[in-house]
Amino acid sequence: YTMADIANKEKAALKVGVKKAYDDAFAIAPNAKVDIGNVVKKAEDILGQPLAEINVPDQPDIVKKLLKLKGKPTEEFVPLGERGGYTKPGPLEPSTATLEELDALRKAINKDIASANVANANPAQATKLRELRQLHAAIDDAVGKSTTLPEEAKTAYAGAVNLYRTQYAPRFKEGVNAQVTAKGAFNEQKVRAEDVVGKYFTPGGATEAKQFVNLFGGNADATKIARAGIEDLYRQK
Repeated sequence: YTMADIANKEKAALKVGVKKAYDDAFAIAPNAKVDIGNVVKKAEDILGQPLAEINVPDQPDIVKKLLKLKGKPTEEFVPLGERGGYTKPGPLEPSTATLEELDALRKAINKDIASANVANANPAQATKLRELRQLHAAIDDAVGKSTTLPEEAKTAYAGAVNLYRTQYAPRFKEGVNAQVTAKGAFNEQKVRAEDVVGKYFTPGGATEAKQFVNLFGGNADATKIARAGIEDLYRQK
């Protein structure tokens, strides 16, 4: 076993638990429609224009998904007696989404933020994409204020989100932990096995050492490998 093997095994196990937490929440009220008008408005405020006016090649993933859920214009027929009548624009249909569709929006936001964090030729656009993280709060607000979702579904979904935020993300999506569990284009580990210990234990690297404890602290095999690696670093220095 290498430390990366142990990390990926722990990651896979927790991922199963996280997915089950989300699926259980979705199953409570699979067809309940949540009003997401606040999410649509917040997205348009951040991006500075109506969603439909953003050029298709430039549309962030969140925009593509929101456009499918945004309410469509309606038409009203105005009768004119014997002369027939005419149609006029009516009110917009409400923008709604199921809990599962809302969660897909959350994942789309994360994807867009990740794309903004890589090299981007348009700094202003990258800044706007990073600001999309504000939509997480809008989604949480839509769920919390919904009158169509049962409280049980709200509680279950909040628990799933909290499990991801407090356990999965800190252990596997941040800092050195994310590097150690990352795979390359050919499914190889991005960090070589012999370099893992050095990533965590560097001069002044308190944050990295804490990340090691967060990911491996409860695993005896990992601490044994780390001990040997630290001793090697000590001898080299």
